[in-house]
Amino acid sequence: MTICIATMCENGTIVVVASDKMITYTAPPHHQFEHPRSKIYNLTPTAVIMTAGSALYPSEYMHFIRGKLHTVGGGATIRDIKNAAENAYREFRARVIEGHILSAYGMTWSEYMKLIQEGKLTDLHYRIISQVESYRLELEVLIAGVDDTGAHIYQIENPGYASSFDDIGYAAIGSGEYHAIRSFIENNYSVNFPVYRALYVVYEAKKYAEFAPGVGKKTDIVIVTKEGIKTVSDDLMEALEEAYNAKISTINKVLKEDLKDYFENIHKLLDKDLQKEKA
Repeated sequence: MTICIATMCENGTIVVVASDKMITYTAPPHHQFEHPRSKIYNLTPTAVIMTAGSALYPSEYMHFIRGKLHTVGGGATIRDIKNAAENAYREFRARVIEGHILSAYGMTWSEYMKLIQEGKLTDLHYRIISQVESYRLELEVLIAGVDDTGAHIYQIENPGYASSFDDIGYAAIGSGEYHAIRSFIENNYSVNFPVYRALYVVYEAKKYAEFAPGVGKKTDIVIVTKEGIKTVSDDLMEALEEAYNAKISTINKVLKEDLKDYFENIHKLLDKDLQKEKA
């Protein structure tokens, strides 16, 4: 119940990312509120991570991934970060399954894996395996950053596999995903877009996503370059809002005035067709 967006621009050398600030706590009584904390986490000086899904998982997952990155060292590439995030996702998923499923049978994850490897399975074991294999962790991950090879975007989903979106150039996760992607398609988006145009498309994508359930009105946007991570200023956010409102106003004007004759013709032809059906 959120939206996280990432796109590459400037010929694949810069990344622009955005997210809302809505928190949806799904346990009764189903609280939903705008939280002051950003959903965009800095992983390294030139890489960020965002998550969608359960509001209770991000901080714990970040603990796992930072532990993995600590072993990689300071010169981590975006691919190194992706690999660490994949491994962290699998370990975190195992921990959650251990608590939600295996603990009810007095079993740890290590014991479960040993059972699978030995292959001496009973009907109860098969039922446990079925529960584990069908368990879907409520966590999607979007990683975006820049290294010596350029900008990169990875998406990680259950059960912990990362897909590269470098060839597409943009990605989105959360309940507003499909609404957001529409903006990129409508704008015929390309990684060759200059950063100012990419910034607008990302902002528009976030505004489109707000039509989806669970997506908040407040917005965070950051720009990632080889030099570092820069948060978009309030003045720039206001300029983006003005541009978006101007575009929507223009579209509405076209629909109301410039297409008036076409709509009237459609109306007449429709009435004619309906009269034929009655005859």
